[in-house]
Parts: sequence; C-alpha cells; structure tokens
Amino acid sequence: MKKIELIKPTLKEFIYEQKLQNNPKTMSYNAGYDVKYAGYHYDTGCIDFPKDKWPEVYHKRFNNNNYFAYIKDLTINKYVGYVNYQYNKDDNRYECGILIEYKYRHQGYAKEALRLLVKEAYQNGIEYLYDSFEKERDNTLNIFLSVGFEIYKETTWQKFNKPVTGVIVRINTKNIIQEISFSKLRSNEEDYQKLYHWCQNKDVYEWFEQRKLTYDEIVSKYHKKIKDPNQDLYIIRINNQDIGLIQIYRFNNDINISILDKYKKIYEYDLFIGEKDYLNKGYGKMVINSVNDIIYKKYQADAIILRPFKRNIRAIKCYQKCDFTKIHEYIGKDTLDKSETIIVLLNER
Repeated sequence: MKKIELIKPTLKEFIYEQKLQNNPKTMSYNAGYDVKYAGYHYDTGCIDFPKDKWPEVYHKRFNNNNYFAYIKDLTINKYVGYVNYQYNKDDNRYECGILIEYKYRHQGYAKEALRLLVKEAYQNGIEYLYDSFEKERDNTLNIFLSVGFEIYKETTWQKFNKPVTGVIVRINTKNIIQEISFSKLRSNEEDYQKLYHWCQNKDVYEWFEQRKLTYDEIVSKYHKKIKDPNQDLYIIRINNQDIGLIQIYRFNNDINISILDKYKKIYEYDLFIGEKDYLNKGYGKMVINSVNDIIYKKYQADAIILRPFKRNIRAIKCYQKCDFTKIHEYIGKDTLDKSETIIVLLNER
C-alpha cells in the first residue's frame, strides 16, 4: 500500500497542477468533449491554467464545502496527482474526481487516494459522492468498485463526435469510514458461541458445510486451530460489532504452481462473514482490503493466495474486485471430505 497524504496546496504549488494540465499524456482521457469553458483543448484534453487565474480558483475551491487536494507520496516526497469534489447544483449532488500524473499510473495511488477522499467527504457531512467516465475504461471502473463505489446508472454522451457509453458511479461515504478491527480468537465459550451462531445462520451461506457441525465439534475444531502456531485466527469487528472470522497462514505451494516460485513469502487466508446484515452492502470489499493491508504490513508478504470453492461465485467476484486474479483451478476436498473444484486467486504488490 502506498504511503500517501492529501494536502491542500498553496497558491505557489499550483504550478504543479499547471504542469499536469499541460501534459497531453496525463490529460488524454479528457480529450474530445464538446465543452465550452475557456482554456480547454479539444484535441488533447489539456486545460490552460494561467497564473493570473490562480487566486480566483483557490477561493472557489476552498469555499462552499468543496474540496481539493494534491496527492503526496510521503516515501518519495513528491506530488503524484490530485483529488477533488464539488457540488453540482444542476444535478443536486457532489461529484468527485481524481487525476494521477501519467508516469505514476498503475502503481496503486488511485485506490488509496480515493479512500482518503471519501473519508474527507464523510467528515464534511456529505452522504454520497458521484463520478462518471466511459464504461470502456475498465481499469478505472475496477478501481472505483474496489474502493466501494457502485454503478448508479449508465448514460451516453459524445466524444470526438461519436456516441460513447458511460457509467455514473457513486458511494455512500459511511461505507468506507467504518472502523474495522481484528482481535485474536480466544479459546473461551463467548467466542465459540459466536462461531457456532455464524455457522448455523441459514440466511448467510446456503452451502456452508460447517453448519452441520455441533457446538462441541466447533469447539474441538477451533481449539486445535487456536493452538496451531502456523496460523492466526482473528474475529472481524466493524464499529464494535463482531461479524465474522479470518484465518491467516503461510502458503507452502502444495499445489505446485510454477508461476508462484518467484515469491519468497506467500500468505493465504480463509474468510467468512457470519452476520446477515453485513452481506451484500460493500463490507466484504472493505474487510478484504483491510486484511490484505495487514498481511502485507505485519506479515511482510510478497503475495496473497486465496482458494475459494468454484461454487462460491459471490465471494470470487468480490475477491476479483479487490485485485485478485485467477491463476489456476483444481479438484480438492471440502470440509466434509467431498470432492470440489477450487479456484486459486492471486494478489501481488
């Protein structure tokens, strides 16, 4: 994860933005639109940003609950782009934007910057943020979805005098500022009762094999896991509500996938959310991203592997939205020793 900070620029620092908006490679996404504001270059998407306009722009940006900040990489001590949101009175909504300098794209800045931007919006009392772009910009769409945005609706507009399909995405800002924490699973009745409750919840997973285990079997199963020095088990907590379990352990490439040989330290985890109210509301992606951060930081992993059952389509789609890629599948065993097709997913940084 990139170590970044959002910084309100001074007037002098607007020269960085002037450089960005004069760079055709950085601004190419913005070309071809039928807009009439001063300084816009139709062919390149560049925008003139003369110094005599800076004070006026500065005043507009930091009033009326608008927001504008440069993205600073604290490791290299350089700006890499900017984020913003502003109120659109015609559509009665707050619209956000993000621009990453061309040479810094595809390095993980956009996702982290969007998360920070949504947190700023929430703290300023803004319920929803919106953005729009061409549907064919798959990488951009995937980044927004992985942060927690949803496709609000599709639309069309003209670009270089040809119709294009676009998407409008939005996020409820409270979905990203939830406090997620992890506490070690304890060998006591309170935690075992939670596990049993989650495993018995028929409204959660129709296919969940552990539902067939008795309470005593649950205690026996997880007591052994807790004592195992080769794995760590954590209860997932969102805003002080315990919602599920994560099991983290070292992956030993027991399925002999040659493309994984380049990694020195790979970790794997099993995850389930047991509370119905936390399913299909964007929490899964938040938890996955948080677990990934822990594994890369605390465990110093080079990559992460997940192995869901192929029939667990919902989970696989969620993992893929969090930058996991399918690299393999094979026939294995489920918890009841039945043959199952297992999908191998890889996340690397």
